[in-house]
Amino acid sequence: MTEICSLEDLLNIKLIPDAKKHRNSLSSELRKIYDKGFSADISELADCYNSLTDFVSPEFKALIISFYLLKIFELPKLPEDWHNPILFFIKTLGEGEFIKTDHILNRLITKSIYTATEKAVEFNQIMSEYMLMATILKDFDYDTTAEIGYLTTLVKGRILRLVKNYDDILTCLNYLKQALDYGMLFDTTKTLIASMILEWAKDNKNTEKCRNVFKEMRNLGFDKGIMKEIREQCLIELDENPKLQDNQVIQQVKPAKKSDKHTVKNPIYMSPPGQPVNVFVYECSKQGINGKIAVKECKSLDKNLLNSYYKEAEYLEKLSGRTENFLKFYGKSINEIIENGSKYYVLKMKMEYVEDSLFTDKQKRISNKIPYSETEVFNIFCQLINSFTYLSASNINHRDIKPQNILITKDKIIKIIDFNVACEYIDQTYLSNVAGTKDFMSPEMRKGLEKNPSQKVFVKQDKSDVFSLGMTLLYLLSTENLCDLNLESRKQSLIAIVNKVQFDWARVILNKMLEFDINNRYSLKKILAFIPNIKDGVTISN
Repeated sequence: MTEICSLEDLLNIKLIPDAKKHRNSLSSELRKIYDKGFSADISELADCYNSLTDFVSPEFKALIISFYLLKIFELPKLPEDWHNPILFFIKTLGEGEFIKTDHILNRLITKSIYTATEKAVEFNQIMSEYMLMATILKDFDYDTTAEIGYLTTLVKGRILRLVKNYDDILTCLNYLKQALDYGMLFDTTKTLIASMILEWAKDNKNTEKCRNVFKEMRNLGFDKGIMKEIREQCLIELDENPKLQDNQVIQQVKPAKKSDKHTVKNPIYMSPPGQPVNVFVYECSKQGINGKIAVKECKSLDKNLLNSYYKEAEYLEKLSGRTENFLKFYGKSINEIIENGSKYYVLKMKMEYVEDSLFTDKQKRISNKIPYSETEVFNIFCQLINSFTYLSASNINHRDIKPQNILITKDKIIKIIDFNVACEYIDQTYLSNVAGTKDFMSPEMRKGLEKNPSQKVFVKQDKSDVFSLGMTLLYLLSTENLCDLNLESRKQSLIAIVNKVQFDWARVILNKMLEFDINNRYSLKKILAFIPNIKDGVTISN
């Protein structure tokens, strides 16, 4: 077995069997290659390969081919149509067992990644390099999964950067179609792109242009799954933007039908006793639905106290199936019951069942000493930003974001729950009731809570939700106590904890999300623009 090395080593052929016989012809051929400098190309390699067939032993032939390949890799760029011939010659070398091909493959891979990261590289060239890496992985049993992941990240970034204006968005859709045809993008990325398209449509004033974009989505085959749902939602937004009215009352809910009956299995949540509204959540089964469902039961003596929960049911129904990050909703009902001589009003909501929240998931990981990996955190982060961008595009503020209100499936898909304090808004800055969970609410909400909980506070866009999202992300990444970090007096403690976070990109975005000054705090739209600048977990400049 001969290692690939320098020209001088290749010319030192004393160790090769039958060296004397072909020394002159081998030296002559190698000198020709060496003298060509950077002019070597794949057609000349083919000519050389054929011309040496009859008079050079297999060992010498393998040496010449390998050296010629290495000279080809010194060229500034490898044309796309050279990929298959190069792979043919590498495979030929491997079959001869005279030359180790790992070094040659490594040089080809390095050259490919370098080409893909050049500043002016075309999108099709990146796709070509991706296919090259996929072929090497499949046909040579050489691990290129890291390179495939890196090129996928490049493609995602290129697509996400195009969702800015009407001219680029059509190119974005065509690029997205190519990437999906190659099987490059996961559902999370598709959903993120779909949400950015929805955000674009909300900002665009030209309805005809929007319709052209959605027509192109259909022409490209985005007529099922999440892309279809987003397209339909955008068309609805263009025609009308129905709002849930604050004075909507629960009398509009019809009593449950017999077919709505469900079998109760286990209670999984119970509110503290003595509350004006008693809330129970049960794990159940329902005829006609595979798997488990969750039934949320809200019971009160005062029917009006159920209005916020009824509105939550309306939100869940509106969001059901819009993206994978919202629960499937199976219906609602209102009933009157007599209990201990008193009349109670009971509102029931039936929805998809998910066992764990981010809170319980982390507690299990702490018990088992399994921290979140960077890939897992980034996946959760992207899903969170995607789902809350969708809410923001629908003019909905959640107002109670925390790990307990974000479910996570066994497939690592997150689901947003508990919309009973959510509100809809029209103006970018508005007055809001103090709402949320103390340690996860924004500084402006916490200040209002400490000063006068009944007084309204000014809220700007979705920035209060952004702070709560930042605290939720920090909860996943930190082992520190997060209590009261939204108080002005604890601001430096919060900064210190953020700066201890392991991942560079997470520290950067957390400092933007957890900014106390609401004017400097990032909006969801700015965070979306930040995501494409993350490659392999490292923040890069534009």
